[in-house]
Amino acid sequence: MIKVKVVKDDLRILKIEVSGHANSAAYGSDLVCAGVSCIVIGTLNALDGIVPDGCDITTNTDFTVITVKNDSAELQTVLNTLRILLLTVADRYPKYIKFSE
Repeated sequence: MIKVKVVKDDLRILKIEVSGHANSAAYGSDLVCAGVSCIVIGTLNALDGIVPDGCDITTNTDFTVITVKNDSAELQTVLNTLRILLLTVADRYPKYIKFSE
């Protein structure tokens, strides 16, 4: 199961953690895992291009942690987009993704 944890202070996102594997299909055929991976990797690329000094990022094959370092409106827009995209996948595939805030 993929676990998504969003840590907020009022309306501002402070941290997003994504970990685990969906295991919705055989390795190489797991579209839920592939979709989440694409969303996360695309967001990391966006963060690097739009707000390169905005976050501390830790990632490997099993998890990604994005922690706000230098907050800005642009950073919050990118993080909220990630949140909404992951929430959308979690709503569609609740058996494979656990979302918490």
